[in-house]
Amino acid sequence: MKKIWAFLLVMLLIAVSAGCTGKDDASSGVASYSVSLPQGSGAGAEASGSAISKEEIKNWLDDNLPKAKEITGIFWGNGLEYDQAAAGEPPADGGQWFVPVTSDTYQSIQEIKTAVETVFTSQFAQDHFYKDGFEGQYKRYIEEDNILKIDLNQMGTNSGFDWQTATIEVVQQSDTKVVVQMENMDNYQTKGEGQLTLEKTDSGWRLASAV
Repeated sequence: MKKIWAFLLVMLLIAVSAGCTGKDDASSGVASYSVSLPQGSGAGAEASGSAISKEEIKNWLDDNLPKAKEITGIFWGNGLEYDQAAAGEPPADGGQWFVPVTSDTYQSIQEIKTAVETVFTSQFAQDHFYKDGFEGQYKRYIEEDNILKIDLNQMGTNSGFDWQTATIEVVQQSDTKVVVQMENMDNYQTKGEGQLTLEKTDSGWRLASAV
């Protein structure tokens, strides 16, 4: 009889010990779980401390779109003012027709680049402005004897849209990139809608799309 009681006591102690160990493991397992959301995603992403607000985006565009349109016109529109008296007759072969620029603001290619990169990203500027404006066989601007010149045979009409920033809506946003949509109007006063992309650079926010 004593052997039976001893055996039952041992079994009881083993059962109690196993139960305690299970509780510790379960507790430890719960405590070890943690959830981490990627920055700029999930609920409340717009409240991120480093994300630009909708009002800040609108203010930035209000301040910088006029300059962006001016730059667009320099490359894709009528271009910079030039010395009409020095223009003379166009080349008989229809080739490039370089005439001195008379702008008080831009007197060198570097001055144009500096203005461009206060508004647009350097990558967008290289791909869409500099590649044809300053480089290649048929560049639009050259410097000759320290004089900035424009090719009159490359006159354009695109000076950008008029963007209605009061209609702005954010369609995509992270801490370093924002895509907005709003109403606009083209050179023929035709109303439409389009998107602009802004990217955060070391120098601040810059446009990464045509205006």
